[in-house]
Amino acid sequence: MRYLVMVFCVLTGIFPQAIAAPRPESVAVLYNTALPESLKLAEYYSAARGIPPENLVGLKMPITADISRSDYEATIAAPLRREFDT
Repeated sequence: MRYLVMVFCVLTGIFPQAIAAPRPESVAVLYNTALPESLKLAEYYSAARGIPPENLVGLKMPITADISRSDYEATIAAPLRREFDT
């Protein structure tokens, strides 16, 4: 039965999409420029995953565990959109 399900998934194209992972060059790694340790962690993670160093994006973000929606928009979402546009 499992074999039939796998064959069905492969034939319909479901299986390849379910296991597809993003290519390293299409991944951005954000880090907080207000925390020096954040850059070190981002560099370690990108090296471990094969993500190009130019895909590291430093943003000045709050140093709190929680932020409001307006702070998120102002300090993360909007600057990240600008970065993607450039």
